[in-house]
Amino acid sequence: MKKYRATCWGEVEAREVIKETAQSVIYASKNLLTGKVSEGTERKLTDSHAWFDTWEAAKAWLVANAEAEVQAARRNLQRARQTRQRQGHEAENGDGMTIHRIVCAANRKRFTGEVVLGIRHWDAFMQHLDTMGDPVDQGFIDNRGNFLFRTEAWKVAESAGQIIRRVGGDDTNGGTLYSENLY
Repeated sequence: MKKYRATCWGEVEAREVIKETAQSVIYASKNLLTGKVSEGTERKLTDSHAWFDTWEAAKAWLVANAEAEVQAARRNLQRARQTRQRQGHEAENGDGMTIHRIVCAANRKRFTGEVVLGIRHWDAFMQHLDTMGDPVDQGFIDNRGNFLFRTEAWKVAESAGQIIRRVGGDDTNGGTLYSENLY
């Protein structure tokens, strides 16, 4: 039977399922190097993927997850603006240009470039990130949508006055940002 596997990174692929239970699916998996076919088993629903009977249901799951991520990013941005206002800072510098700021923690897969946003590095959501052999770099997303490594992010956060507390190790390499420095 054909089922659709959707990932939290926006991918939907049709797969032939051999057997299904209430909690999991067993599917045929072909090794690209050897051509050998074997069986794989996955839970139907995890933080990183879900299985569906139709492509439309898979798409609806992706849209709902994307909308939830957008709402979370908006809440993070709103909190950052409120914090900045409480600290007496303006959202713009003297030239009317938006201040370069850090928005949230992020992990980026080195090979695919996929980025996962979270409140903290390896929080409950990011712990379930399926790296599939793809090493992960920890960093941050700025208000321009760029992924920054911890040392780059430190410079931005320090310049924007976002550092609210010091934590052990944050002085490494001239400044290494941790989410605990920000909130």
